[in-house]
Amino acid sequence: MKVHRFVEWAVDFSLVAAGLVGWLWCFGPLFQRLGSVILSPEGDGLKNTFTFVWQVVHGDSYTEFSGMNAPFGEHICYTDGHPWLAALMQATGPWSTEQALSVLNGFTLLSVPLSALAFFMLFRTFGERRLARALPAAIALSFMQPAVMRLGGHYALNHVWMFVGCWALLRVARSRTRPHGMLIALFLLQSLAWFTHAYLGAMSSGFVLLASGFEAAQRRTWRFAVPAWISLCSVALFRGFIAVTDRHEGRIEHPTGFWRGHGELQDWVVPVVGPMRSLVDGLGGVSLTWEASAYLGVGTMAVLVGLAVRRRGAGVG
Repeated sequence: MKVHRFVEWAVDFSLVAAGLVGWLWCFGPLFQRLGSVILSPEGDGLKNTFTFVWQVVHGDSYTEFSGMNAPFGEHICYTDGHPWLAALMQATGPWSTEQALSVLNGFTLLSVPLSALAFFMLFRTFGERRLARALPAAIALSFMQPAVMRLGGHYALNHVWMFVGCWALLRVARSRTRPHGMLIALFLLQSLAWFTHAYLGAMSSGFVLLASGFEAAQRRTWRFAVPAWISLCSVALFRGFIAVTDRHEGRIEHPTGFWRGHGELQDWVVPVVGPMRSLVDGLGGVSLTWEASAYLGVGTMAVLVGLAVRRRGAGVG
């Protein structure tokens, strides 16, 4: 029995070590020069690097960004510039350009192991106790789409660990008779996601809202709907902050499909990237609005959630 346990731990250690070595092999050299590297020198990557660094080094307001769109500027929450992190650094500064860039790059690269940790915690809530199964799978998922794509552009969206962490907290909360601590943590994490990137907050709160709402309806008890109310509170916090601090006129309230001024049903159902896109290409002539598209399609995921809830005794959360 002792030999069997030793072999299990040896396998666990080897797989975890291999994952860490792989992460260091991919990103290790960057940690030696975080303040002199831009992860993506074009497009969204260049812009989002500039907005964060400018706000930290030159920003004279916690809510207004003056580095572009002169003389009007822009509200910080619309710049993809990690609003809460930029505000924290502004309050603790001054910081040099190299230091601000180091923090942004370091936080972005650390999102990969943080995502692996969040996936591991989620697997544990599903009852997976074997480290050799849970942790390697978590590490592999942290390197998969769509998170790694964000390393070259929307850096804030790379923090998948916030979304997965909300899922794990939701599962822990629904399994406890006194979930108050977990619900507070869920609210704080969702709020952090909102003030990291609005899309990240929308995905995190939206999932918790749908999952707990569907489960409460299926079980016909409001106890399981409490996380849904928590999600609404985090949305209200973010939207309230925008309402109080945003002084820019003419703001578009519904930007979905803004390239053409509207979104269509197919934009929410049809996948835009990944292996499923080959099926779309085979149909021919399918035009998608990029901002409204998703890896599998939002509609596809909604159908899967609905089917899961219909299963007797199934718990989406």
